[in-house]
Amino acid sequence: MIRKALSLLLSLCMLAVLAGCGGDVQPESSLPAPDAAAPTPTPEPTPRPSESGLVLAVVYPDETVDALLELCASRGIEMTVREYGSIGELLADAAGGFPPDMFFLPALGEYAGRIAALCRDLSPYLEASNPLIPGLGEALSSDGTLPYLAYDFTLDCFAMSPSADIASVSGAQEAADARGVSLFPAYWSRDVLTSFALPYLQAEYGGDSPGFDSESFTALLGAIAAQPEEAGEGQSLLEYMPLSPAPGMLAALDGADSPALCGLPGEGSGGGLYVVEHCFGILESCEDPDSAWEILSVLLESEAQGLAGQFPAAQEAFMARLEGMVSDGSASAQAAELVRALVSNTTRLYAAEDYCGELIRAAVTAAASGNMTAAEAAEDIQRQALDHLTGG
Repeated sequence: MIRKALSLLLSLCMLAVLAGCGGDVQPESSLPAPDAAAPTPTPEPTPRPSESGLVLAVVYPDETVDALLELCASRGIEMTVREYGSIGELLADAAGGFPPDMFFLPALGEYAGRIAALCRDLSPYLEASNPLIPGLGEALSSDGTLPYLAYDFTLDCFAMSPSADIASVSGAQEAADARGVSLFPAYWSRDVLTSFALPYLQAEYGGDSPGFDSESFTALLGAIAAQPEEAGEGQSLLEYMPLSPAPGMLAALDGADSPALCGLPGEGSGGGLYVVEHCFGILESCEDPDSAWEILSVLLESEAQGLAGQFPAAQEAFMARLEGMVSDGSASAQAAELVRALVSNTTRLYAAEDYCGELIRAAVTAAASGNMTAAEAAEDIQRQALDHLTGG
């Protein structure tokens, strides 16, 4: 009897304890899932760096950029340098309302048009004195303005050895046939040749007043369409020749039978293509463009141009570089003269294709496939280009 009473009393005590703790016990269904994590607070926007004065944008600074920045620092030039991982990042900042004031960039490639659209015209700053190589200034001009300037460059061209008359496409083809070689490099596919030819076709034969149905354009279009679709082997009348002041690059221009340097066959075939290595400019959004120009104009002075890794863009510095190469034995006098002569005739820039470039590629494909003759393809480009320009 006593045991039953004690057992009943113990049971009542346990119930009382459980009842007293009941307010702290949660139903199983209200417990968080084992893998549920506390919500992460939304991070604050990354603060922009503190910048003072004019801002110069650079992309992955190389030795040339570092040397130029050291030169500016030694002259007491004050500015903020903003480094980007790509030109695309710079464009994103500009679109987001955080543009730099000026830039010093490597080859623009596909971004050339978008960068140019953001730039202030630099031609007024060069009216009193223009140190640029004349043909380079012409090549950089767009609709009568200079959106940016080249700091240094290389050259793309063709070489002929021995020289031949290529004042017309038909004459060049006859010379190639007489030698039993192809006209253009056999190791170039049709697509590669078209890419090289576009600056000539877009600028020389197109421009603001299209002349795509001209006899010279049609002949050149037909010659390009005749290039094999795939790269092959063999010799050619025109051999691709990239030119730069790098050691050994001009050695191929030496010898008793030195080659002549040229561009595409046809009228104005004397010039090659400028390939801009570095360029600089001022954005339209810059509030103090005159001060920005005071900084950037240093890049065209002889001391800064002497730091260029490729051919310098200023005329005097370019000539001094050639003379220096002859003096130190890195180029012969013959090679230096060939380069000088080529530059004096070069007025085109290797650049991304424009709207007409797309038409030209399509026309080359159509002519190569036999769906159109070269004349029909040229007439089709002319019609579409006129519609594009006039909004037809």
